[in-house]
Formats: sequence, structure tokens, C-alpha cells
Amino acid sequence: MKISLEFIGVVLNNALEKKRNVEVDEGITMLDFLQNAMSAYEGLVDILSGDPPRPTSNFIILVNGREISVLSGLETKLKSGDEIAIIPVSHGG
Repeated sequence: MKISLEFIGVVLNNALEKKRNVEVDEGITMLDFLQNAMSAYEGLVDILSGDPPRPTSNFIILVNGREISVLSGLETKLKSGDEIAIIPVSHGG
């Protein structure tokens, strides 16, 4: 299935692309998706930290315009067509 991934602010500088479509497995969780993305994009290495992994306070992660904490957090299951945005807390205008 395909989802859309958008990088904003300093994350965009590291990823070299503002938005891209990504092919992922059906039913993938946000945690698995972010771990895969961190392997693919060097600039994303500090989105998750700790054991168990959790988002750092430096980023806001949205799925279809909603922050993941109001969904199921890192256990949010992604669906075909979902739009994910990764926004640094200090991202400018």
C-alpha cells in the first residue's frame, strides 16, 4: 500500500525531498514505519529514542493532520492513502 510522507523544516533539509510516496506493508504501525524511515533517511535518526522507543520531544508527528498522541500513538496502524508529516517543534514559518 502507498502512503505519503512529508518532511517539514530542518527534517526537509536532511531528507532532500519535501514529500514522497512510500510503499509499505498493509497494517504497518507508526513505530515500524518510523524505524524503517530512520534507516532510509539519515536526518531522521533522532525522531525516536529510548527503550521502548518513543517520539522525542523535538518532533510532532501527524497522520492525516492529527497528532499521533490523539490516535494510538506509535501503535497507530497506517492505511493506504494516509498522509504522514514529520515536523520539528522549532520549524519556522
